[in-house]
Amino acid sequence: MFKKNFVILILFGTCLLLVGCNPSKDEVVQNLIPEKEWEYALHVFYYHEDVRKLGDELNRFQNSSPNLQKGFQVQLWDHDQERNKKWAHALGIKKFPTYLILNKDGIVLQTQDMEMAKKYLTEH
Repeated sequence: MFKKNFVILILFGTCLLLVGCNPSKDEVVQNLIPEKEWEYALHVFYYHEDVRKLGDELNRFQNSSPNLQKGFQVQLWDHDQERNKKWAHALGIKKFPTYLILNKDGIVLQTQDMEMAKKYLTEH
């Protein structure tokens, strides 16, 4: 009886560890919501992407208008980092780069098209 309970306890503990290592979509979204001073957050999950080119283009876009400078924050997430892989998986991201726009309520746009992300941010 003791062996059986011990094995069940070990299996239960292992399951908890495995579940704890993979965040839920809601947990990830809570980490990505914009800080209070920002209306939107743009998060870019990229994989084997030229981060400098991507960053430069987003920087030029954000600096193209005073409204855009005040309206959103930008964060780039390299898929080569383990935590970012888990976050991308939790969010259902399978293609890179993926652009996520969030407001205080959560995800408002998820796309692989940078122009669509720019259009959303310009219009809102």
